[in-house]
Amino acid sequence: MERNSKIPITVAAFANNLGGSLFIGIRDDGKVLGLDHDFEILGNRNKFEQEIANALRQIDNQAFVSSLEILYPKINEKIICVIKVPSSSKPIYVRNGEISEFYVRMHNTTKKFEGKEIVDYLEQRLQRRN
Repeated sequence: MERNSKIPITVAAFANNLGGSLFIGIRDDGKVLGLDHDFEILGNRNKFEQEIANALRQIDNQAFVSSLEILYPKINEKIICVIKVPSSSKPIYVRNGEISEFYVRMHNTTKKFEGKEIVDYLEQRLQRRN
């Protein structure tokens, strides 16, 4: 698992749009890698799960984080991690030091919004809900 973890950014991006599922242990091209290597590097599965929990602490809304469903299914005899992320009714930010950053999932990419982009996006989202 990458130490600079993209996990909280991707989770926030899904939450700030329609929700989604983050798959860890599967490459973008769909090849199942599994988590054995991660478990080996970290010592065991429990430590991997602690790394996930630590990464998610960067999200500013821990009540939202508690709503995530984290599963460890087997595919082709390999364990992967799936984080199911619901859409959030409130903006979800990721802390980067003293700065809170806002991300949105757009198709198969994650985009960081800043300043007016955040305001415009939230206004449009509110209009879609009404």
